[in-house]
Amino acid sequence: MTDSVPDSDIQSLARQVRRYNPWPTIPESIDRHPGDLLIVLSNAAFISFTATRGDRVVIGIKDGTIPPLSLPNVLRNVIAHELGHAIGLDHNRDPQLLMCGRPAPCRPDAFESTSPRIFPLSEEERSRLLDLYPRNWPMRATSGGP
Repeated sequence: MTDSVPDSDIQSLARQVRRYNPWPTIPESIDRHPGDLLIVLSNAAFISFTATRGDRVVIGIKDGTIPPLSLPNVLRNVIAHELGHAIGLDHNRDPQLLMCGRPAPCRPDAFESTSPRIFPLSEEERSRLLDLYPRNWPMRATSGGP
């Protein structure tokens, strides 16, 4: 589904996440869209984020044409980082790892690389994902395909 979200709504949600609000209020312009995971791509001024409210996850990704997201390899890692939050990972403090972030001084420009690559997860993060999603974890059927 493609639709527009007002800049002020995506900025409001981003501010709530930056303030560590554990129960952010999802603006109606975003909440009206169905699904467990909603990814909003925007050229508004905000820091990319993941907001969770109950079983719903909203990821806001800022325009990739503006630094630091326009630096080589950065946008792919910011998206992977936010998806990491959506599936249950938290920040760590290691700037060499994908999930580095606040309160550590890690910033997206650390993902800059001349060759395309996704920064790695820690062994602890890999273990957490395997605990959350065991290899034999049944995939939920989705509508629209086999």
